Amino acid sequence: MPGYGGAMQMGMGFAGGAGMKPQMRNAFMFGILPELVYIFVPGIFVGIANALEIGLIAMVGNLVQLGALIWWLLNMFKGLAEMRNAAGNPAFPRWPVFIPIYNWIYWLTMVPKEVAKAKQMRGLQPMHRSLALYFFFPVFALQSDLNDIAATPG
Repeated sequence: MPGYGGAMQMGMGFAGGAGMKPQMRNAFMFGILPELVYIFVPGIFVGIANALEIGLIAMVGNLVQLGALIWWLLNMFKGLAEMRNAAGNPAFPRWPVFIPIYNWIYWLTMVPKEVAKAKQMRGLQPMHRSLALYFFFPVFALQSDLNDIAATPG
């Protein structure tokens, strides 16, 4: 089953040909909702655990938080893979997202340049979302830019 891994990667958005058009997605659901769940839901579970005096409920909140983090990371890698494909640069690195402080440099300089390149290849203005959005909600900003590329005809 050597072809199974490649098919699975393509289904998850981790592979594809250079210059491929990204998939249109709801940027809020893709980028901001996982962050909101990550931030607020564990506090709700802790509040319920304190009110009922059952500590196990707080641990369920931690599991929900872990799930939200994994959801956000998968969405981030899908968006970065689609951006790499749309820009025609399969060598664009994704590992900087795991390096503290350097990931800010990555999201504020490298990713917007690559998005501008992808937009320019599609004949759009090479403008990207605000750097403040890339700082606070990087996956949302990236998916919003990818939606601009996906909306182009052709």
